Amino acid sequence: MSGRAAEIMLIQGRRLAELRVSHLFSQMSLEAKRHLLVHELIHCHFATAHLYADEVLEIVSMLARRAFDLNMEMGIDGMADAIAPFMPLPDF
Repeated sequence: MSGRAAEIMLIQGRRLAELRVSHLFSQMSLEAKRHLLVHELIHCHFATAHLYADEVLEIVSMLARRAFDLNMEMGIDGMADAIAPFMPLPDF
C-alpha cells in the first residue's frame, strides 16, 4: 500500500470488501478521512465494470486501460465529494 492512505480489496460478485488503511490515514483531517472512506466504498458499486474492463481492455491496449482507470477514479471521487458530507465523521 505504498504511498496510499487506503485500499479496498473487492470480493467478486458481491458488494463486500476488505478496506485497509495505512499510517497516512492517521495524519488526515476527519473530513479527508470520511471522503477517502466513501471513495473506497463506492468502488464496490463499480466492481463489475472493472471486471469486464480488465478482460476487454487487456485485448484493446494499455492506453485505453489507463484512460478507463483515470475516468473511473475521477467519477468515483466526484461521487464521494457529493456523498461524504452526508456521512458521519469517522471516530478513529
